[in-house]
Amino acid sequence: MGCRPPGRFTTPSCLAKYLLIIAACTGWPCAAAEKTGQPWEFGLGLATLSLADYRGSAEYQSRLLPIPYIRYHSQYLKADRRGVRGEIMESDRIDFNISLHAALTGENDENRLRRGMPGLDSTFEIGPALGISLSGSLEDGWLAYFPVRAVIAFDRDSMRHIGTVLQPQLAYRHPFDKGWYFTYNAGAYYGDNDYHDYYYKVAPRYATASRPAYEATSGYSGFSTQINLTRRYGNFWYGGFLRYDNLEHAVFENSPLVETTDYFMLGFGISRVFGP
Repeated sequence: MGCRPPGRFTTPSCLAKYLLIIAACTGWPCAAAEKTGQPWEFGLGLATLSLADYRGSAEYQSRLLPIPYIRYHSQYLKADRRGVRGEIMESDRIDFNISLHAALTGENDENRLRRGMPGLDSTFEIGPALGISLSGSLEDGWLAYFPVRAVIAFDRDSMRHIGTVLQPQLAYRHPFDKGWYFTYNAGAYYGDNDYHDYYYKVAPRYATASRPAYEATSGYSGFSTQINLTRRYGNFWYGGFLRYDNLEHAVFENSPLVETTDYFMLGFGISRVFGP
């Protein structure tokens, strides 16, 4: 069993992991559109999300969740509207840093296709990423982005490596007047067989007449696109996002755990921001 939404947390460490997963999952840990002159800011608020139990599931749920706001700048670690990153090297045109991402699962214990199988934990991803500005700057314009990330699943007491993903993508970032900031990205997923097995494998002991045994392979994992719109206004931060994944031709498309090749995720959040 993994970390669950408020009301089902059992330990402070579980809550901390959950907040980190939410932030990385949505691209929301940050998004201060204007520079404040302070080295850090912290805020906390609420977000509502609509998401499937996992990519390929047709069962959706809505959640009301706590969401953190973090803006921090030091020599090597930054958290701002471009996300949370440990900067290894940066120039006006090239950004080489540590990429963070996450996948939040639904309450899949009662998922129809996975009934009788172990539940899925939410996952956190971390790894190096190379960004190359194609027009404008790293904060305003088109960007080619090449992250490679290790995928780590969390439960209440431990974490474990479950695979590796590659996600080359094209991104666009643009600040607007009055504190608005827009981001768009689109790209393909590629995963190893361990990563695909975690979500789509059916071990022989869990096979049924309607759910035959299945072993996943490495390769293409689908196409993903997402838009984010955020705004910093006074001591409040607002953000919303819409994500769509298409799993057609993914190497696990024939898994009995894949019910649909369309995956949507929608969310909106607001945070109260505090300074040093």
